[in-house]
Amino acid sequence: MKKLLVLLLFIPLISFSQNLTFIGENSYPSTEEFDFDNKEDDLFVTFLKDNDKTMIMLKTLDVLAYKNPSINGKMLVYLDNGKVISVSKPSYRDYVDKFCISIYPLTKSDVDAIINSNINSIRYALDDDYDDIRNRVATNIADYPINNTLESFIN
Repeated sequence: MKKLLVLLLFIPLISFSQNLTFIGENSYPSTEEFDFDNKEDDLFVTFLKDNDKTMIMLKTLDVLAYKNPSINGKMLVYLDNGKVISVSKPSYRDYVDKFCISIYPLTKSDVDAIINSNINSIRYALDDDYDDIRNRVATNIADYPINNTLESFIN
């Protein structure tokens, strides 16, 4: 009986749960959130799945709501092996609870490139209704093994 009790207590420690991210009226299976360092405000990075599509969600704090800020325009993902992934525009943008949120679609080759290397940093732009564009680079200084997490997530 004690062995059964120990086993039942141990199962939650080794089981993996899938995160869900809620965007508007939709929810998506997602990875954990990775915190990338930026000297202004950190960038939070999460991968989402929508059927067979993989997407990357970027989220950063911006308290100037009256400016209607958003993460918009081209996103560049710099990999440890020197390759660069470029996505021209987000498929979704929002501003909620002082956070700018954008979702960028990734191609299969983009996902494969991330899995074969790791994300070093991400360049993105914040813009607003006053045509104020702030280009930023956020770095994976914690050296999160995003490639391993993404590979597990999509399989």
